[in-house]
Amino acid sequence: MQPNLQYLLCIFYLFGYSASSNIDPDEVRAETIDVRPLGKRITEEKDLEGFTCSFTYQAEGGTDEQWLMKLSVDETKTQFACSVERESGMSYLYFENFIMTGKGGKTVEGTVLGSQGKPLEAEEYKVDIPGNTVSSVEGKFQHMLDKVEIVLKKQKEEL
Repeated sequence: MQPNLQYLLCIFYLFGYSASSNIDPDEVRAETIDVRPLGKRITEEKDLEGFTCSFTYQAEGGTDEQWLMKLSVDETKTQFACSVERESGMSYLYFENFIMTGKGGKTVEGTVLGSQGKPLEAEEYKVDIPGNTVSSVEGKFQHMLDKVEIVLKKQKEEL
């Protein structure tokens, strides 16, 4: 294995980011959050280096689950990734809806995984580039969620 490839694999292993984010994190902040099936909208929000990520959801069934909210920023402080995922893998909660919002840049990509880490069908969620959101689609979302991720890039400032 080439040294650069070993380094990248180590980074992905340590920080758990999917290859989809294409971000080599310089700084990572990870916090455990309790996802609670209370049947009402709940929001978790975190900041890192001028970027903000919020995850709002409504879930039912079962008991509280420990999830991990990870934020990372690259060394140039221009690209940011935020993910919320079930630490132990599969969630047993019934999600009515969710929305992840990023601030501090422009959304360049969003990823959503459902049951057993499988990508959701395209019609179940939408990535709204102008709105900087990744969200469930009412009437199409099948209520299974294991991970949601958004990647933002800072816009170049005009002179």
